[in-house]
Amino acid sequence: MTALLAGDLEVPASQVGHFQRASRALLDRHLVLDTGADFALVRRFRAPLAAELERVLGAHLDLGPTCARLRRPVDDFDRHLRLRVEARGRSFDRRRLAYLCLTLAGLSRVSDVVTLTDLAATIRPWADETAMLGFDQTVQAHRRAFVDVLLWLGEQGVVGTIEATKEAWSSDPEAGEVLYRVDHDALSAVTEPPPLLDEAPSAAALLAGAVADISHRLATERRRQRIARLLVDQPTVHYDDLDPDDAVLARREAGKLAEDLAALTGRTLERRAEGLTLVATAGTFPRPSVHGVVALALCTDLPDLARRSGIEVAWPSAADERRALVERLDRVRLITVSGAAEDPTRAHLSPTPPSLPAAAEAEADDLVARIVAENGHGLGEEHRRNPAAVGTAALDLLEAAGLVRRMPGLVVPLPAMARYRAATITRSKPAVPEPELGDAPAELFES
Repeated sequence: MTALLAGDLEVPASQVGHFQRASRALLDRHLVLDTGADFALVRRFRAPLAAELERVLGAHLDLGPTCARLRRPVDDFDRHLRLRVEARGRSFDRRRLAYLCLTLAGLSRVSDVVTLTDLAATIRPWADETAMLGFDQTVQAHRRAFVDVLLWLGEQGVVGTIEATKEAWSSDPEAGEVLYRVDHDALSAVTEPPPLLDEAPSAAALLAGAVADISHRLATERRRQRIARLLVDQPTVHYDDLDPDDAVLARREAGKLAEDLAALTGRTLERRAEGLTLVATAGTFPRPSVHGVVALALCTDLPDLARRSGIEVAWPSAADERRALVERLDRVRLITVSGAAEDPTRAHLSPTPPSLPAAAEAEADDLVARIVAENGHGLGEEHRRNPAAVGTAALDLLEAAGLVRRMPGLVVPLPAMARYRAATITRSKPAVPEPELGDAPAELFES
């Protein structure tokens, strides 16, 4: 491995791997806490990391005493994005999102230590002043939502439990108490907002690159950075899903993108007829798990099933969906600010979106059940009893990787799925007991 030139600084060849690990930690998590080795690496390579993240991705590195945060432009409004409490496997609903905002405001006003009861007392009047929200400690759903917020903040490193006489506060707030330590450095990293909504003239103006009167060179640079951010996030980018100018640039600049992303992340950019895919050189998709086993098998069998079904769907591109969502957000904003009636005119979509083969959801479920049965020797008893849950999780993995799209009653495999058709599933004799739910030995994957 050769030395890496990052900005005006050179990272020695022997340290490039550590530099790329620090970069991946920031890109994968956006917030890196001082509880592990990754934070030490970010501190060590602060200057070259900041230079390369800014040059390649247009992102800014903030480094505090106890955490590092990657701040990056907003490229899209993701209607599928959900905050999730990993400890309980629950996604945030509107009540939890509202309580989160109020709790963050409350934490900014306390010292380094606060009790759960005092924090609840702080946010209660704010919640009661908010129409259709409220916070009543006698209502278990309210208590459970509040505790989920604190669990999520604990997972982000904003709060940590110092003492808990009883962890069942959500069942009975009179039965015990929890004492929290507040990390104000992490709190600031989580709460500092992007451009204020009330200062933006439109929803589109909040997105990256929506600035008028910039030079052609700067516009090209921002487009290249936006494509690089998409590749880091998805990691498959289809040309059909890009705006026309971005699609032309992605084809023309693929070599430059490959060079920059390989140096920054250690990952390889593959160029295919349908788009670009950023692939890790180790631990590639799918990650070793039971759901990954099924997802890998679906990459071979699902496209064949879709072609045999005879079903085709015309699917708007991601660029068209983005435009429609932005227009809808601006109509809602107009109603909220001025009270004007909503314009019933639908947002413009491409007149002839591409048609893609699709499989009926019921047939896809049958396919998953057959895959589970054929690979039953490598799966746990719980998975064999509930193939539907395994299939849902496998399709979630594929959708997150940009390999399938789902609509009511249909599953649509995307062309990039062809990359994994040659993959095979193997299993050597395990030396340890059968894995728990969600885990599988790494030997299950071979590509």
